Amino acid sequence: MTTWSLWQKQNTQLWDNKIETIMQVTGRANYTLQAWQQARTTAATTVFTQENKVAMGACHRDEAGDFVAAFSCHDNGIFTAPEVEAWGLFKGLEWIALMGFNKLFLLGDKQTVALMLLHDSLIPRFSHYF
Repeated sequence: MTTWSLWQKQNTQLWDNKIETIMQVTGRANYTLQAWQQARTTAATTVFTQENKVAMGACHRDEAGDFVAAFSCHDNGIFTAPEVEAWGLFKGLEWIALMGFNKLFLLGDKQTVALMLLHDSLIPRFSHYF
């Protein structure tokens, strides 16, 4: 989780032009570890630049931490980092809804994307999904 928090620090500096302290980075790492241990569904997105593709994958576990189901998908196109996070969030929400879940806790970059979607800044790019 420390590596992820350092990566998040870099994104915060790059996208939001904010510098985080080491206390913020370690605090987020500890919080993320606790949240991750309690999470029942986790997801990740990635960009394949040379192939002009994006992909996402998700895994769902039960309360004991045992595997229940997994999901993955891909799409063609050139996406910015916030766009691929928004796309992954949308695809993950579709999958979660199909599984019948109605509660969601967002962690990390997807919180930023959710706020961007609420303010319509990414809606034009993804209107064909809605």
